[in-house]
Amino acid sequence: MQLRTFAKYSLLFFTTTTTLAVVEAHADDIPLYSMPTAYELNYEEIKMPQGVNSMGLLGGAYRFYFTPWFYAGPAVYGAANGESGGLFMLGAVAGLQQHLVGPLSATESLYLGGGGGRSSQVGGGAMVQPGVGLLYDLNQNWHLGLNYNITNFPSGQIHSKQLSLSLLFSSKWLYTQAHYAGEHLKSLEQINYHGQGLLNFSHNYLSLMAEAYKPVGNVKDSLGNPQTRTMGTVGFEMGHYFTPQAFGWLRSSGAFHGGPSNGYMDALAGVGYQYPLAGSWSLIGQLGAGAAGGGNVDTGGGFAWEPSLGLQYDFTHSFAARLSGGYLDTPGGKFHAAAFNGNVIYYIDFAHEGTTAAPQYGDYRLQGWSAEIFNQTYLHPQRENSNLSSAANLIAIQLDQSITPRFYMAYQGAGAYQGTRVGGLATGMIGPGLHTKMTSDTGWQAKAEWLVGAGGGGNLALGGGAITEPLVGVDYHFTPYLGADVSVGQLKALSSKLNTTVINAGISFNFASLNGG
Repeated sequence: MQLRTFAKYSLLFFTTTTTLAVVEAHADDIPLYSMPTAYELNYEEIKMPQGVNSMGLLGGAYRFYFTPWFYAGPAVYGAANGESGGLFMLGAVAGLQQHLVGPLSATESLYLGGGGGRSSQVGGGAMVQPGVGLLYDLNQNWHLGLNYNITNFPSGQIHSKQLSLSLLFSSKWLYTQAHYAGEHLKSLEQINYHGQGLLNFSHNYLSLMAEAYKPVGNVKDSLGNPQTRTMGTVGFEMGHYFTPQAFGWLRSSGAFHGGPSNGYMDALAGVGYQYPLAGSWSLIGQLGAGAAGGGNVDTGGGFAWEPSLGLQYDFTHSFAARLSGGYLDTPGGKFHAAAFNGNVIYYIDFAHEGTTAAPQYGDYRLQGWSAEIFNQTYLHPQRENSNLSSAANLIAIQLDQSITPRFYMAYQGAGAYQGTRVGGLATGMIGPGLHTKMTSDTGWQAKAEWLVGAGGGGNLALGGGAITEPLVGVDYHFTPYLGADVSVGQLKALSSKLNTTVINAGISFNFASLNGG
């Protein structure tokens, strides 16, 4: 019944997406459309089997409202309390939202995802969570939710019914057709905005990062052994400026080197402040909290927090570099470390709907993007200390950012949902890609990528966690927005024996954003 419901939502989603593509623009301008969205943060206590303490699960999602009553989008979960630090889930949520009376709405949702942690209680890693709830409008943008969820790991031992609390912030996403990508405009008069407010721009950034954690004090791993080696992670950070100096940020990273790191990852969010110094220099203070754990790193229930202070240099309006130092603390565990990280930052001013007119940049750019969700199959992944090499299936989400008409950067995360003893397998990779130029809004497109990153869990032979994957593939665009992707690659661990063919198949959503500056 749950799968049939999700299939119904998916069909509606594809139909709605396809319908968006046939909206005609004026011949002399570029159409820009508006779609309601919402950022969601939620928390729930999952009842665990075999007398294990309840697991506090912290989640986040980004909802796209394709109609006033139907939404779907990516969603992630991470353990933040209990005894399951290191459990992370990556997937998608779809739901219905119906206004009842006054500020109250009713919701029905279904989450499907994969991942897990060290525990065998997650089985192959698949997580299914249907739920119903009430949503209360606090004001125009903020909403408070109370939900009743049923959490089930079909091939594992976790089966729980519980209440959850959620907080939503409403926003709008502005987009146009992907074939406009690469165009530069001198005036917003060339934009035909199909929205209700005024066009404005928000200051944001995307960042590639590398971080080193040096254990401080008497740190022990989850097996009780001293943990003294520095652990290296790589990851991705994004931020949004609320004022010219204050910003919010979100990051995720995974270990590729050092000590009991195989399988470690963290996902933190927080606030920051940029204090201008002389010239192009500035001082950056950040404070974040979230979930961390995996491998044999003892983070207790998974909650972690990290203050940091850094020095940043802006090379241009669009590019900057930052060096920071801080301290990562896991109050419920034994891992405490000095943190040192380096960031390469790319600034983007995205168009958004505001109440005041946009500043005059003198140059506006339409940038192409592709959001993909797909099944990833490792055909014969080698395991640690085992001759087993049966297939593993993962759910993967990838975002491609066009840099030129043929060159793009890919950002990918994946979590296992099926396979023999692969629960807990998760990967995160980034890398460059090339694709052929489209000659129309529909048709075929070839591509090639080379991804690098970190992975761990699932008893795979990943060594310290560093992985690389070259791949080739084709996309078929049914409409200007909707496509199907197929690719084949070779995943290899840089410090162990994992070397397996990977087959990817899924769907893509292609669009362009209006950027200032």
